[in-house]
Amino acid sequence: MTIAWMSFVLVVAVSLVAAAALVALFSLGLRLIDGTAPWRRPVAVALFVICAGIALVGIWLVVPFFH
Repeated sequence: MTIAWMSFVLVVAVSLVAAAALVALFSLGLRLIDGTAPWRRPVAVALFVICAGIALVGIWLVVPFFH
């Protein structure tokens, strides 16, 4: 049994990029929710919904019961 190292590197790279994107979107949502402009709150909520969607897709990919 051998390890497919390129597949392993690809999984690590995609995981790091997805985690960084998730943290960036969530932190941007936190920055936007604390303003007085009327457009900031809906955009922040949309970013939180996107973060929740990314997390749910990750859970769906990991848990075989959902397939």
